[in-house]
Amino acid sequence: MPPNSLAAVAAEITAKQGRCKILRFQDLGGSLTPPSGDPLDWWEPENLTHRAELHGIKASAGTFFDAITAWTATAHKAGTRNRRATDGRPDCPYNGQRPASSTPDTPAAWRSTERNHSRELLRPIKTTEGSMPAPRFNDRIITDGLPDGWFIQDRICQNEALLCRRSDFAFGGSLCICTRPRALPTDEWLTTARTIAHGFETENACRRT
Repeated sequence: MPPNSLAAVAAEITAKQGRCKILRFQDLGGSLTPPSGDPLDWWEPENLTHRAELHGIKASAGTFFDAITAWTATAHKAGTRNRRATDGRPDCPYNGQRPASSTPDTPAAWRSTERNHSRELLRPIKTTEGSMPAPRFNDRIITDGLPDGWFIQDRICQNEALLCRRSDFAFGGSLCICTRPRALPTDEWLTTARTIAHGFETENACRRT
């Protein structure tokens, strides 16, 4: 869809109020997806949210109204950004010059950081038999409200938290099931993590019977 049309659609939906906003979004071809009720989907935090999608743009939030509002904000931004007059593509931020060196504020540095972060997540969590992992530096180990054998390793210095499950078949004795979204504080993520853990245990119990 042309950028100006996308911005017009976002403005049209924004102008609607209440249930009319949802109906207009769907009339324009938008799809609304409620949170998944399948425990196997709960490892992905986005599946626990309300999702809105239209013209290739996706947004999620706690309610359908908020998801549509997030969609209109994204669509408006995409439809009004600077673009070339000839072919409609976004202006290149480099404008032909050579890429900058890998400083902390360049894409090359981001990719390097992401690779290091992935290696860190794949590294086994060392444990002694029958015990939780020893905290690293000021890591916080959370077990309250979690099933037996489950724990959250809150890596405060690295701004990440891991939902883990002890397993005799895993190298290192524990498996990382999922990680906390970076933008969400650990204390606000605890309810979601507990839901995921109990959902896994319920599903495993059903399969064993």
